[in-house]
Amino acid sequence: MRILRKGYSVTIVLAVLVFWFNFALCGLGGIITAYAFVWITKYYADYKHELEPVRTLALASPTAHGTIIIAGVTLGLESTAFPVLVIGFSIISTFRLGLASGLIEDVGNPTGGLFGTAVATMGVLNTAAYVLTMDMFGPIVGNAGGIVEMSSR
Repeated sequence: MRILRKGYSVTIVLAVLVFWFNFALCGLGGIITAYAFVWITKYYADYKHELEPVRTLALASPTAHGTIIIAGVTLGLESTAFPVLVIGFSIISTFRLGLASGLIEDVGNPTGGLFGTAVATMGVLNTAAYVLTMDMFGPIVGNAGGIVEMSSR
């Protein structure tokens, strides 16, 4: 995973270079949003964190079925709060950055805010292919481990 994280960092650097010429701060806002999503997902899904929700859920499992269901629902509701806050902050900030650009339609309506939000969306999507690659790494390794285990090698 360390190598995949380094690859993701390289992907972010390349995306920042692409956005350097056109609404750079809005594109950077989208890239930061994507990076925040990766870390939020890692926090809520990885077992290696000290304050990890995964271990808390595992500790609730020996007590009773109802306890683990309540803990799982609570964790699911809690895990949606940070992404909603990140998305809200990203939309508002990139809209305001776009408005500050002064982009105006022919009839006089300011459209820079919408364009800034669209550029931020492209910033989020710039690294999506690499994030999907990282997501598929786990099942592939898991299947390979199962094959090795079944072959008695």
